[in-house]
Amino acid sequence: MLAIKLAMEGTGTLQVADDLGRSQATVQSWINRFRANRIDGLLNKGKGKGPQSRLASEMEKAMTAELAKGKWRTAGDAWSWRGSRSDLGDMKEATI
Repeated sequence: MLAIKLAMEGTGTLQVADDLGRSQATVQSWINRFRANRIDGLLNKGKGKGPQSRLASEMEKAMTAELAKGKWRTAGDAWSWRGSRSDLGDMKEATI
């Protein structure tokens, strides 16, 4: 929101990016999303372009529930919990 405010006040995207520690491309993306759909454009970023999750839907639901409880302190903790409940196949810890 600060980026949008600064841009609307006439600050250039390069200066906004520098002030906020973001790239100029990121700031321009925020501005474009705001122009297209106002606040909703900023709040609803949409799905990422990465690969589909390889987690079964049941495991994803279980992990989401445990995460909401604050069960883990690290990704390694989540990885260990998941591995104790299902076969990890060729997945790597970095996928957590």
